[in-house]
Amino acid sequence: MSKSVRLFATAFFACALVLGCARESQTVKLYESASRPTEKYARLLVVNISSDSDFRTEIENQIVDRLGQEEVPGIASHDKINGSNGVPLEEIYRVSAAVQADGVLITRVASIQTEVNQEPGRERVIRTCRGGNLVDAFLYDEEVLREPDTVSVAHSVVMVTSLYDAATRERMWTIQSSCFDKASISEAALDEADAIVRQLLSDDMI
Repeated sequence: MSKSVRLFATAFFACALVLGCARESQTVKLYESASRPTEKYARLLVVNISSDSDFRTEIENQIVDRLGQEEVPGIASHDKINGSNGVPLEEIYRVSAAVQADGVLITRVASIQTEVNQEPGRERVIRTCRGGNLVDAFLYDEEVLREPDTVSVAHSVVMVTSLYDAATRERMWTIQSSCFDKASISEAALDEADAIVRQLLSDDMI
């Protein structure tokens, strides 16, 4: 009997699926200055402190887009400040003055947790008769068909965000935001951006 094994995939097939219901994002206020101005901030420079340039670009752009939905101009810093060796405060405030921002929103990742679950693909056997005596098992070819393995990925991200007054350089406000069980870092960045801007609105910062 000849036996052939055919796999639908030669490697694990990774599907970015999160099983079950994801928990809602959480936001905790850590600080609010008693000397905050009565006027809302109208134009923000957005800075993410990260050694990962791709994530920095992603989260800054997401926050700027979300601010735009509230008609608050936001300026991403990733194309104005080289963050490969850190982001000096003097450079941040130099750029904030150049773009005429009255507030500086600085974010950083406190933690990222990634969980990966793998479910083996199912197997089924197909037997094909090659002719001859149908009761002769040696006249059958056996083929094992295996479905791809399914891999589900869930990212949970915690960020700390502070708003600084561009003129006085004083910290006005700080929150910690957490999102859970996101299928990708891009989805986590979108959720974090929404949580940050919603809290800025709720606290009348913008």
